[in-house]
Amino acid sequence: IDKLGKEITRQFGNQPLQSKDYGRIVNERHLARLKQYTEGHEIVIGGQLDEAQ
Repeated sequence: IDKLGKEITRQFGNQPLQSKDYGRIVNERHLARLKQYTEGHEIVIGGQLDEAQ
């Protein structure tokens, strides 16, 4: 997990959400579906959301 976090930082910087190359969720329906998967779980890398993007 630690190596994955370091690689994300290497590729996208300290603020991946600001990177034009970082993946985005296609629409609100998919965002809602993915958010359900994380409810009640600990997110150890990332986990920030910007629903406007």
